[in-house]
Amino acid sequence: MSLLNTNKQPEFRPTSSNPVLDHTTIGSTVIITGDVKCNGDIRIDGELKGNLVTNSRLILGQKGKITGDVICANAEIEGTFKGKMDVKELLSAKQTARMEGNLFFSRLSVEQPALFNVTCSMKGTQTEAVQPTMKAE
Repeated sequence: MSLLNTNKQPEFRPTSSNPVLDHTTIGSTVIITGDVKCNGDIRIDGELKGNLVTNSRLILGQKGKITGDVICANAEIEGTFKGKMDVKELLSAKQTARMEGNLFFSRLSVEQPALFNVTCSMKGTQTEAVQPTMKAE
């Protein structure tokens, strides 16, 4: 048994003191068709065909897929995304990310050799770059 962890998946850390209420995980065998809203972190290892709104962090796992619009505070993408994404703060595309569509963010990080076929818009502090079809509550 190795003492070194070679699995490079992002660590899932809840954003508040109650870890039970702070995160949602959509497993690799789950396919959701429809819109998802949550008030905490969300990790998607399965597939979402619809829109996602969270006031916190999105982690799209390496085998995860999203087709639709996303609004979140931060996003860490390892899987496949196609649609419109509005990230209030940091959008991080990891090496295995495959992204297509329109992206709006305040800060961006892209690791090579991520596939990044998108139109990007960096948000200023005075104007919002996107008019979302869904609103965070």
